[in-house]
Amino acid sequence: MRFTRIIGNEKGFSLVELIVVIAIIAALSAIAMPNALNILSNSKRSTCVSGRATAVHHYYRYHVNGGTFNPHGTTGTQFLVDAKLLNVNTVCKSGGTLTWAIAPGGDATLTCSVHGN
Repeated sequence: MRFTRIIGNEKGFSLVELIVVIAIIAALSAIAMPNALNILSNSKRSTCVSGRATAVHHYYRYHVNGGTFNPHGTTGTQFLVDAKLLNVNTVCKSGGTLTWAIAPGGDATLTCSVHGN
């Protein structure tokens, strides 16, 4: 008898209270999701910029060490991998194509089709 009395006196959350909590969580998720997507996009851009800077640095090392290949207008960094200056090809995580531009003075630029310079 005492057991049923204790259970009968317990109070819980009403359906309305649960729906309000779920609505609040949904609203917070809707606000947080675009921020999370921006963080992902910014990290891909930063990775691309960093990878291109590293590849250009190794291009200069390639020429200091006697490399003669001029990659102007070509895509990719395979020639640096072949020269054992990079471990892997530099790639854009967003799927961009990397294109070399070599100025007459020898300044190198590696441009991404998605992120630009």
